[in-house]
Amino acid sequence: MNADNSTPRGPIDRTAVTASRVDSLMDSGVSQAMTPSGTTVDNLNDVMEFEHVIQVHPDGTITDAQSVDAPDLYDGELHYRPDRPPWTLMKGYSGQHGYAGPLMHQSEYIGGGLARDILAQPGYYVAVINRNSDDEEPTEWAVARADVPDQQH
Repeated sequence: MNADNSTPRGPIDRTAVTASRVDSLMDSGVSQAMTPSGTTVDNLNDVMEFEHVIQVHPDGTITDAQSVDAPDLYDGELHYRPDRPPWTLMKGYSGQHGYAGPLMHQSEYIGGGLARDILAQPGYYVAVINRNSDDEEPTEWAVARADVPDQQH
């Protein structure tokens, strides 16, 4: 939601997948690893809808974290309630040439190494849309992560 309670303009599509990325995932066998909840690197993108916080548990199960507020992302900076666990953006997963930051292009999706790392590390996760202060249509998104208070290492 925007500050005026309207939904963001223009949907961001994370489902675009190139044939070469699918082939490399299949060759590495990462699509075969399944969590106890049935989530794999192949379908995590479907589970992680925008602004929908999930919790990855130590046993590998995934549940909705309905009591946890998703952070907001404005101009590449996270904003979250100070009384909640601090969120950080996951970096280095974009396929954009020469870019290792947290922002993903709308054609990218949650799969491959990003999905594998999410499923391997317990915590809260959410896909967030990067909203621009210049009021342009959003074209980027990111994945934010927070430790679960009773599971911090």
